[in-house]
Amino acid sequence: MISDLEKAIEACLADGRPISEQLREAEQRRGFVLADMRLPRWQEWSPDSVVSSVNAPGLPMFLRLVLIIAEKPGTGAFTRLVANMNRVGLVPLVLDPTEEFYAMLHRRGWRELLIGETFEDRECWMVPPGHMAHAKALAKHLNLLAIKGAP
Repeated sequence: MISDLEKAIEACLADGRPISEQLREAEQRRGFVLADMRLPRWQEWSPDSVVSSVNAPGLPMFLRLVLIIAEKPGTGAFTRLVANMNRVGLVPLVLDPTEEFYAMLHRRGWRELLIGETFEDRECWMVPPGHMAHAKALAKHLNLLAIKGAP
């Protein structure tokens, strides 16, 4: 029997378009606003990166870091991105990070919030220190059940 994950991977591969394009389309379908990765402020990141924004009343604006690819990995691009976001009041959410990225975020105090009820809407959000309550409120606003997360 084929799993839901295997079906999703097969569908992505059969589509023939780059995964970044498919991810952008999925973000738009869900109502998120895409960042234009060609703008100068994103110069440290590949144009294939996928970043979207979401806002809810009474909460800070969140940037969903769906797929981020540094042009020069290991040079502090992510650290600078988060610092710049903090400076202007934006909250980053790293979605479904790789194991290595997850471990790095966890060492820096980020915590996991699993949200969603089905295979199609389940996501692992990595939430920066001090923003777990905001992230849970955002999940509630988006009508996504928070499954597990730090208090």
